[in-house]
Amino acid sequence: MSQDKMYKEMVTVIIEKTLLDISLPVYESVVSSLKSKYYCTISDCYENPQYLKKVLTEYFGNSSNIVIDNITNELQKTIKNQSITKFLTVLNH
Repeated sequence: MSQDKMYKEMVTVIIEKTLLDISLPVYESVVSSLKSKYYCTISDCYENPQYLKKVLTEYFGNSSNIVIDNITNELQKTIKNQSITKFLTVLNH
């Protein structure tokens, strides 16, 4: 498995875990919105974090920052890599 693919899978798992920690309906709504608006899955957000940010902002409003912070904190604890830094930069701005 390539390193980039491994990072993508780790990002996907952390996003899914963060959303499921909130609730299954939240997870399902985010997945549904990503699919209907951007024709993508959570794993596609690794290459397109702006999609995740837009969906989270639409769903949570200003509280989306809390969800984004949780994702950011988990990723920073788990992975130190340039591609993750790029993902987080887009997600947090």
